[in-house]
Amino acid sequence: MPYDIFISYSRRDNEHGRIEQLVARIESDFAAFAGRPLVPFFDASEIHGMDDWRHRIKQGLRESRLLLVCLSPGYLQGEYCEWEFNEYLKHEIGRAYFGDGVAPIYFVQVPGWEDKGFEQQCGAWVAELRRRQHFDLRPWFRAGEESLRDDTVRERMRQLNAQLKERITRGERAEHSLGNVDAHNPRFIGRTTELRRLRATVALGKVGVLTAVHGLGGVGKTALAIEYAHAFAHEYGGGRWQVHCEGKEDLRAAIAELAAPLALEFDENEKKNIDLQFQWVLAELSRLADAQEPHRCLLLLDNVDNPGSLNPRRHSASHQESGFM
Repeated sequence: MPYDIFISYSRRDNEHGRIEQLVARIESDFAAFAGRPLVPFFDASEIHGMDDWRHRIKQGLRESRLLLVCLSPGYLQGEYCEWEFNEYLKHEIGRAYFGDGVAPIYFVQVPGWEDKGFEQQCGAWVAELRRRQHFDLRPWFRAGEESLRDDTVRERMRQLNAQLKERITRGERAEHSLGNVDAHNPRFIGRTTELRRLRATVALGKVGVLTAVHGLGGVGKTALAIEYAHAFAHEYGGGRWQVHCEGKEDLRAAIAELAAPLALEFDENEKKNIDLQFQWVLAELSRLADAQEPHRCLLLLDNVDNPGSLNPRRHSASHQESGFM
């Protein structure tokens, strides 16, 4: 992606250049911290002349890994701020930032922000924003660079840059993740509970896990599994691989079809022997997992309509350090 972060803010908060100064400081600190330049989308520098600003901003949101929100009363009241926030959320899962793609900076005091009943009085998008971990940089709005004389403010800036580096690195890893899973569906919304449950079951340091997502046809089982694969792509160094199992009585035959996306070619003898094909595919998945951290592959066994095909006696995949779904 061409941009690391999209700066979302209320124009009234930048009347004295405080947002521009903050962006410059974050860029400078990030370069020293991460060893490479930070590439922000900041409309003050990215939109020129006769540009269609709405189209340009929408493009910037789609091409940015993270959304950096400068939180203030003006931001919460801004129609376009709400639009930017919601537009970014449409793509957050597809960038492997499930719940972590927004970095709010508490910029100007918001009355009642810390009250327990605040969410009951605000819109859904504000409630979602409030759930994100924020970095309290309110002193910057009042004093700018002078606020960095305070050790607390300097530490918060350090924590912000550490988080930006970690999340950007995660996104870069996900963007280069191997696999053949279907594309992220930008219309996929909700079902956050199910996604978190899948992550707790399938990932979080576990290997060789078989998890079933079951239900009536048409309820979105495949869609949920695919969005999981995108949301947590960074947790599978060996890639994410979708295995089409519908109508297959033998899981070996289904997995052997990964040969094409894995760029494996079988000789004449192997083409006649499903066991050899199966073994070659498993060996290649194992090699990919060993070559890149985290050392796991994710296999999405899609539309398994013959439960007997999962019988471990019929194949020997238990040695793979993979996540299975």
